[in-house]
Amino acid sequence: MKHLVIDTSKCVGCGKCASICMKDNIKIVNKKAVEQETGCMQCAHCVSVCPKGAIQLDTKKEGEKINDDTLKDFLSKHKNSKWFDGRMISDEEFALLFDAAYYSPTGLAEDCVEMISIKGERLDAFMELVWDIVKDKSASVPVIREWEDWRRIHNALEPNPILWEGKQVLFFFAKNAEDALIATAKLEKKGFTMGICGFYSNVVLMAAREAPDRMAKFFGDVRPGKKMYCAFVIGHGRRMVEPLFTPIKKIKSLFR
Repeated sequence: MKHLVIDTSKCVGCGKCASICMKDNIKIVNKKAVEQETGCMQCAHCVSVCPKGAIQLDTKKEGEKINDDTLKDFLSKHKNSKWFDGRMISDEEFALLFDAAYYSPTGLAEDCVEMISIKGERLDAFMELVWDIVKDKSASVPVIREWEDWRRIHNALEPNPILWEGKQVLFFFAKNAEDALIATAKLEKKGFTMGICGFYSNVVLMAAREAPDRMAKFFGDVRPGKKMYCAFVIGHGRRMVEPLFTPIKKIKSLFR
Protein backbone atom coordinates (compact mmCIF):
# COMPACT_ATOMS: atom_id res chain seq x y z
CA MET A 1 0.00 0.00 0.00
CA LYS A 2 1.33 3.42 -0.94
CA HIS A 3 1.56 6.17 1.66
CA LEU A 4 3.40 8.86 -0.29
CA VAL A 5 2.60 11.31 -3.06
CA ILE A 6 5.78 11.94 -5.07
CA ASP A 7 5.83 14.74 -7.61
CA THR A 8 8.35 13.47 -10.17
CA SER A 9 8.40 16.84 -11.93
CA LYS A 10 10.04 18.32 -8.80
CA CYS A 11 12.20 15.35 -7.78
CA VAL A 12 15.90 15.73 -8.69
CA GLY A 13 16.97 12.29 -7.49
CA CYS A 14 19.26 13.57 -4.72
CA GLY A 15 18.57 10.47 -2.60
CA LYS A 16 18.10 12.20 0.75
CA CYS A 17 14.65 10.65 1.18
CA ALA A 18 15.96 7.15 0.45
CA SER A 19 18.88 7.50 2.84
CA ILE A 20 16.71 8.65 5.72
CA CYS A 21 13.87 6.11 5.40
CA MET A 22 13.93 3.62 8.28
CA LYS A 23 11.85 1.11 6.29
CA ASP A 24 13.74 1.33 2.97
CA ASN A 25 10.46 2.43 1.45
CA ILE A 26 12.05 4.74 -1.15
CA LYS A 27 14.55 3.99 -3.89
CA ILE A 28 16.00 6.22 -6.58
CA VAL A 29 15.09 4.78 -9.98
CA ASN A 30 16.19 6.61 -13.14
CA LYS A 31 16.99 9.67 -11.02
CA LYS A 32 13.52 9.79 -9.46
CA ALA A 33 12.24 8.76 -6.00
CA VAL A 34 9.97 5.73 -6.15
CA GLU A 35 7.98 4.32 -3.23
CA GLN A 36 8.61 0.61 -2.61
CA GLU A 37 5.56 -0.14 -0.45
CA THR A 38 7.70 -1.80 2.23
CA GLY A 39 5.78 -0.60 5.27
CA CYS A 40 5.84 3.19 5.49
CA MET A 41 5.67 4.43 9.10
CA GLN A 42 4.25 7.79 7.96
CA CYS A 43 6.90 9.56 10.05
CA ALA A 44 7.18 12.25 7.32
CA HIS A 45 10.96 12.53 7.66
CA CYS A 46 11.30 12.06 3.90
CA VAL A 47 8.96 15.01 3.50
CA SER A 48 11.09 17.14 5.79
CA VAL A 49 14.43 16.44 4.08
CA CYS A 50 13.31 16.83 0.47
CA PRO A 51 14.94 20.04 -0.79
CA LYS A 52 12.37 20.45 -3.57
CA GLY A 53 9.15 19.71 -1.68
CA ALA A 54 8.48 16.75 -3.98
CA ILE A 55 7.20 14.30 -1.35
CA GLN A 56 4.04 14.47 0.73
CA LEU A 57 2.15 12.00 2.90
CA ASP A 58 -0.99 10.66 1.24
CA THR A 59 -3.61 11.36 3.91
CA LYS A 60 -6.53 10.23 1.77
CA LYS A 61 -8.51 7.65 3.72
CA GLU A 62 -10.28 4.71 2.14
CA GLY A 63 -13.68 5.77 0.88
CA GLU A 64 -12.91 9.49 1.17
CA LYS A 65 -13.65 11.55 -1.95
CA ILE A 66 -10.95 14.07 -2.79
CA ASN A 67 -11.09 16.07 -6.00
CA ASP A 68 -8.09 17.50 -7.86
CA ASP A 69 -8.54 20.99 -6.41
CA THR A 70 -8.62 19.67 -2.84
CA LEU A 71 -5.49 17.59 -3.36
CA LYS A 72 -3.66 20.48 -5.04
CA ASP A 73 -4.53 22.78 -2.14
CA PHE A 74 -3.40 20.20 0.41
CA LEU A 75 -0.04 19.64 -1.26
CA SER A 76 0.63 23.33 -1.77
CA LYS A 77 0.30 23.91 1.97
CA HIS A 78 2.67 21.05 2.81
CA LYS A 79 5.52 21.58 0.42
CA ASN A 80 7.80 23.72 2.61
CA SER A 81 6.80 22.36 6.00
CA LYS A 82 10.38 22.27 7.35
CA TRP A 83 11.17 25.95 6.75
CA PHE A 84 9.93 28.45 9.32
CA ASP A 85 10.01 32.24 9.51
CA GLY A 86 11.33 32.41 13.08
CA ARG A 87 8.15 33.49 14.85
CA MET A 88 7.12 31.43 17.86
CA ILE A 89 3.70 29.84 18.18
CA SER A 90 1.90 31.86 20.86
CA ASP A 91 -0.16 30.45 23.73
CA GLU A 92 -3.27 31.84 22.05
CA GLU A 93 -2.43 30.05 18.81
CA PHE A 94 -1.76 26.79 20.64
CA ALA A 95 -5.15 27.15 22.34
CA LEU A 96 -6.85 27.35 18.94
CA LEU A 97 -4.92 24.33 17.69
CA PHE A 98 -5.77 22.28 20.77
CA ASP A 99 -9.44 23.22 20.53
CA ALA A 100 -9.49 21.97 16.96
CA ALA A 101 -8.17 18.59 18.10
CA TYR A 102 -10.30 18.25 21.23
CA TYR A 103 -13.63 19.82 20.40
CA SER A 104 -14.29 19.20 16.72
CA PRO A 105 -17.37 17.03 15.91
CA THR A 106 -15.27 13.86 16.04
CA GLY A 107 -12.82 15.25 18.55
CA LEU A 108 -11.26 13.59 21.56
CA ALA A 109 -11.41 14.18 25.28
CA GLU A 110 -8.25 15.26 27.06
CA ASP A 111 -8.13 11.96 28.93
CA CYS A 112 -7.45 10.23 25.56
CA VAL A 113 -4.79 12.56 24.17
CA GLU A 114 -2.45 15.06 25.78
CA MET A 115 -0.45 17.62 23.82
CA ILE A 116 2.65 19.26 25.30
CA SER A 117 4.84 21.88 23.62
CA ILE A 118 8.39 22.77 24.61
CA LYS A 119 10.85 25.43 23.48
CA GLY A 120 14.00 27.30 24.50
CA GLU A 121 16.21 25.78 27.18
CA ARG A 122 13.75 22.99 27.86
CA LEU A 123 13.86 21.98 24.19
CA ASP A 124 17.67 22.16 24.28
CA ALA A 125 17.71 19.86 27.30
CA PHE A 126 15.29 17.48 25.61
CA MET A 127 17.38 17.28 22.44
CA GLU A 128 20.45 16.49 24.54
CA LEU A 129 18.46 13.64 26.08
CA VAL A 130 17.46 12.40 22.62
CA TRP A 131 21.08 12.57 21.47
CA ASP A 132 22.29 10.62 24.48
CA ILE A 133 19.76 7.88 23.68
CA VAL A 134 20.33 7.56 19.93
CA LYS A 135 24.01 8.51 19.48
CA ASP A 136 25.14 4.88 19.35
CA LYS A 137 23.11 4.45 16.15
CA SER A 138 25.11 7.00 14.17
CA ALA A 139 26.92 4.28 12.23
CA SER A 140 23.70 2.67 11.01
CA VAL A 141 21.22 5.56 10.74
CA PRO A 142 22.21 8.26 8.22
CA VAL A 143 20.28 11.12 9.79
CA ILE A 144 21.88 10.47 13.19
CA ARG A 145 25.30 10.40 11.56
CA GLU A 146 24.44 13.71 9.91
CA TRP A 147 23.36 15.07 13.29
CA GLU A 148 26.65 13.90 14.81
CA ASP A 149 28.58 15.76 12.09
CA TRP A 150 26.46 18.87 12.59
CA ARG A 151 27.04 18.80 16.35
CA ARG A 152 30.81 18.51 15.83
CA ILE A 153 31.10 21.27 13.21
CA HIS A 154 28.07 23.33 14.25
CA ASN A 155 28.03 25.46 11.11
CA ALA A 156 25.66 28.37 11.74
CA LEU A 157 24.70 28.34 8.05
CA GLU A 158 23.48 24.76 8.21
CA PRO A 159 20.15 23.86 9.81
CA ASN A 160 19.97 21.28 12.58
CA PRO A 161 19.22 18.05 10.65
CA ILE A 162 16.68 16.99 13.30
CA LEU A 163 14.83 20.25 13.98
CA TRP A 164 15.80 22.15 10.83
CA GLU A 165 14.68 25.72 11.62
CA GLY A 166 12.19 24.60 14.26
CA LYS A 167 12.25 26.24 17.68
CA GLN A 168 9.23 24.46 19.17
CA VAL A 169 8.17 20.83 19.29
CA LEU A 170 4.66 19.59 20.02
CA PHE A 171 4.32 16.11 21.53
CA PHE A 172 1.22 13.92 21.31
CA PHE A 173 0.70 11.42 24.12
CA ALA A 174 -2.21 9.02 23.71
CA LYS A 175 -3.63 5.71 24.87
CA ASN A 176 -3.50 4.32 21.33
CA ALA A 177 -2.28 5.21 17.85
CA GLU A 178 -5.77 5.86 16.49
CA ASP A 179 -6.46 8.62 19.02
CA ALA A 180 -3.10 10.21 18.26
CA LEU A 181 -3.75 10.10 14.51
CA ILE A 182 -7.15 11.79 14.83
CA ALA A 183 -5.72 14.53 17.03
CA THR A 184 -2.75 15.23 14.77
CA ALA A 185 -4.87 15.31 11.61
CA LYS A 186 -7.32 17.82 13.06
CA LEU A 187 -4.63 19.98 14.57
CA GLU A 188 -2.72 20.09 11.28
CA LYS A 189 -5.80 21.12 9.32
CA LYS A 190 -6.43 23.98 11.72
CA GLY A 191 -2.77 24.94 11.52
CA PHE A 192 -2.92 25.27 7.74
CA THR A 193 -5.58 27.96 8.06
CA MET A 194 -3.29 29.87 10.44
CA GLY A 195 -0.10 29.60 8.40
CA ILE A 196 1.29 27.07 10.87
CA CYS A 197 3.03 23.95 9.62
CA GLY A 198 5.73 21.48 10.56
CA PHE A 199 7.02 17.94 10.25
CA TYR A 200 7.19 14.79 12.35
CA SER A 201 10.50 13.68 13.83
CA ASN A 202 11.20 9.99 13.52
CA VAL A 203 14.45 10.36 15.47
CA VAL A 204 12.59 11.63 18.54
CA LEU A 205 10.18 8.70 18.34
CA MET A 206 13.13 6.34 17.99
CA ALA A 207 14.47 7.72 21.27
CA ALA A 208 11.06 7.33 22.89
CA ARG A 209 10.94 3.66 21.87
CA GLU A 210 14.52 3.03 23.01
CA ALA A 211 14.18 4.65 26.44
CA PRO A 212 10.52 5.11 27.43
CA ASP A 213 11.39 5.43 31.13
CA ARG A 214 13.77 8.34 30.50
CA MET A 215 11.15 10.04 28.35
CA ALA A 216 8.50 9.53 31.01
CA LYS A 217 10.80 11.10 33.59
CA PHE A 218 11.35 14.14 31.39
CA PHE A 219 7.60 14.59 30.81
CA GLY A 220 6.64 13.86 34.39
CA ASP A 221 3.16 15.37 34.21
CA VAL A 222 1.69 13.05 31.54
CA ARG A 223 -1.23 10.97 32.79
CA PRO A 224 -0.57 7.22 33.28
CA GLY A 225 -1.51 4.90 30.44
CA LYS A 226 -0.28 7.15 27.62
CA LYS A 227 2.82 7.02 25.49
CA MET A 228 4.39 9.37 22.96
CA TYR A 229 3.11 8.71 19.45
CA CYS A 230 4.13 11.88 17.64
CA ALA A 231 6.73 14.63 17.90
CA PHE A 232 5.75 17.51 15.61
CA VAL A 233 8.33 20.23 14.92
CA ILE A 234 6.06 23.23 14.52
CA GLY A 235 6.30 26.84 13.39
CA HIS A 236 4.99 29.58 11.13
CA GLY A 237 5.77 28.59 7.55
CA ARG A 238 8.20 30.73 5.63
CA ARG A 239 6.86 31.99 2.30
CA MET A 240 9.54 30.95 -0.14
CA VAL A 241 10.23 28.48 -2.91
CA GLU A 242 13.81 27.43 -2.28
CA PRO A 243 15.64 26.90 1.06
CA LEU A 244 17.61 29.91 2.27
CA PHE A 245 20.84 27.97 2.78
CA THR A 246 21.42 26.92 -0.84
CA PRO A 247 21.97 30.44 -2.26
CA ILE A 248 24.08 31.37 0.78
CA LYS A 249 26.41 28.47 0.01
CA LYS A 250 26.67 29.60 -3.60
CA ILE A 251 27.53 33.16 -2.54
CA LYS A 252 30.15 31.94 -0.07
CA SER A 253 31.81 29.84 -2.77
CA LEU A 254 32.55 32.99 -4.76
CA PHE A 255 34.90 34.22 -2.03
CA ARG A 256 36.91 31.03 -1.57
